[in-house]
Amino acid sequence: IVGYPNIGKSTLINLLAPQTRAKVSAVSGTTKKTQWVRTGRLRIMDSPGVVPFGDRNVQIGMTASKDPHKIKNPEKVAIRIIEFLIKKNRALLRKFYDIDVEGESRDKDAYEVFEDIARKKGFLLKGGIVDENRTSIKIIDDWQRGRIKLK
Repeated sequence: IVGYPNIGKSTLINLLAPQTRAKVSAVSGTTKKTQWVRTGRLRIMDSPGVVPFGDRNVQIGMTASKDPHKIKNPEKVAIRIIEFLIKKNRALLRKFYDIDVEGESRDKDAYEVFEDIARKKGFLLKGGIVDENRTSIKIIDDWQRGRIKLK
């Protein structure tokens, strides 16, 4: 079985096998090497996740295929997550982070919401400047671990 990191390859194998054979975790990169698993008459190879060359960083971050701390430009990924949540479920975003997503004369844009999340979490540098890296990693981590649920 081949696919992106952290999409459930090992979990699928464990469902097919008569007993748990493949280690699973919410952290991408748990499977380190290929492993053959026998499921009755069928043998399945579990493999580490692969990311096709040239895949964009934002897609990788949004699909939990990469640890938030290892993503290049995590701010772009966090902003994309916020844009998605603003479009799909603004109330969920407001409730989860306990922030106001509406402005006085217009709805806030994704970066304004990002800054509000940083302030609410206390992710500020000297002079009250938003710590973009820390805020981004928090948002991506919340998204990847399923803490933000679209139900």
